Amino acid sequence: MPVDRTNYPTNPSVPVPCPSTVAADGTPKIRMPEGGVLRPLRTHMDARGSLTEFFDARWDIPGEGALYGEFVTFRPDVVKGWARHRHKTDRHFVMLGDIQCVLYDDRPESATKGLVTDVTLGPTAPQLLVIPPMVWHAFRNLSSTDALLVGIPDRVYDHEAPDKEVLPVTNEIIPYRFA
Repeated sequence: MPVDRTNYPTNPSVPVPCPSTVAADGTPKIRMPEGGVLRPLRTHMDARGSLTEFFDARWDIPGEGALYGEFVTFRPDVVKGWARHRHKTDRHFVMLGDIQCVLYDDRPESATKGLVTDVTLGPTAPQLLVIPPMVWHAFRNLSSTDALLVGIPDRVYDHEAPDKEVLPVTNEIIPYRFA
């Protein structure tokens, strides 16, 4: 039974038992308005940082709009990349910190084949970065604390067969070296 926080004691001189606010499985016990949803999120961590999926159209969430969303943390001075997607278009903005984003276009039939683009994203001058399919990209946190990037790609993440190819940060394909 969800906790109704409006039933907390109002008499400051009479102690009462404190009701449980979290279930044994970690789910918050919060009473929501009809149609409201409070969904616990899962964070995936590794030595480079974390990724949290914050929206997925496959979840039973009311409403319409975006298909999928995620936020990614970057440890200070850590580079994540290189990666590209065969089908997915990435859309990113940075909520916290400053992140260097380097793109490399090696698509054979692209008018910008061979182009290296180096941009900095951050909350001081917010920008939405759209990365088309098959463009290599890497990110580096320029901040002295963790940075936070939000992604809203045009496709739902496929956990069984991710649409992602990766290369080491230093490789023989991409003509860029992080200092």
